[in-house]
Parts: sequence; structure tokens; C-alpha cells
Amino acid sequence: MHNEAFAYMWQTLERLIPFAPLSHISLPNRDKQTWIHFPKTTIQAGSEPGSGFIFDNEKWAHSIELPAFDIASQPVTNAEYLEFLESSANLSSVKPVTPPSYWKKDGEKWLERFFDQWLPLNPASAVRHVNYVDAERFCKHYQVRLPSEHELALLMSQTELMWQPSDLWEWTSSTFAPFPGFTADPYSDYSK
Repeated sequence: MHNEAFAYMWQTLERLIPFAPLSHISLPNRDKQTWIHFPKTTIQAGSEPGSGFIFDNEKWAHSIELPAFDIASQPVTNAEYLEFLESSANLSSVKPVTPPSYWKKDGEKWLERFFDQWLPLNPASAVRHVNYVDAERFCKHYQVRLPSEHELALLMSQTELMWQPSDLWEWTSSTFAPFPGFTADPYSDYSK
């Protein structure tokens, strides 16, 4: 968790990358995007008491009923997001969605900043540095929606490799809310 905060701040400050690049380029999506169907099901969210270290926002285990849903087999790529940004529907809107915070156009070429380096935008990589509002507008444009936290958790729990992960945080439609029986720790403001 602290390494993540460190990396985020280092990226924001345009500092020299302090480690060997492992994830600046996501693996290209190997297969064509498909839709995965999940029938109505019950899942367990949260952690059981006595299961080792857990964050307070993972307390406690409880069942959740999920209605049937369909979800994309891959995260949104830079190419898909760029197509949306450059669409006439976006460009003609009152307030067009702008490129992610670490993108820039150099002539006809798009670049993405990775710490202190500007690299050519990899069209097959998962899009990153997109805010929630812009992610929602992307979804609306393509008449889809963001998954809920529990839909995404169910997808990622599958043993079959149906989902091609991006190794990035994924936006969901869920708000950050306490589970039943939640109590804050290690200090009172941690997850409130």
C-alpha cells in the first residue's frame, strides 16, 4: 500500500523511475474482446475473523446476491479510449472529455508520460489515469456501464483465464461504503 502511494507521487512529480520498469506497458490483449455472461449468483465479500491481516474495510464476511450480468473480457485499451476522445460525439459536446492527465500529442503521435519519460502511447495497453467522470462518459458513449465492485471481484475470482487483467486499479460503479458490522481500525479516520 505504501509502495503504491510512493509510485503515485513519484509519477506525479515526474521523478526518475526508481525501479526497473515492470508495468509501464501492459501486455497486449491477446484475444478479441468478448462478453462474459454470469448468471444470477451469491458471492461472499469481505474477510473472515482470524484470517490474518485484513484492512478494516474488508470486515466482515457476508453474502451478496448478484443479478445476472455481462462483462467485457478485457479492460478498455488506449486505442479504444483514443477513438472515444476523437469521436465527433465527444468533440462536439459542450464539455468534451480531455485526454488522461499523462497523455500529450506531439504532432500526429500520442505520448504517455511514465515517471520522467514520454513514451509512445501503446494502443494495446489498458488505459490509465482516467478519472471516474470520464470513465462514466466513455461507458455512456458506448452504451455500457462500469461493473460493480462485486461483479469485478467475481470475474477476477474465476479459475479459468476468462479475464485479461491490466495490472491496474479498475473503476467500478460502487461507492466506498462499510460492510455490515464495520468498525474502524487501526485508527478511527482510516476508512471513514
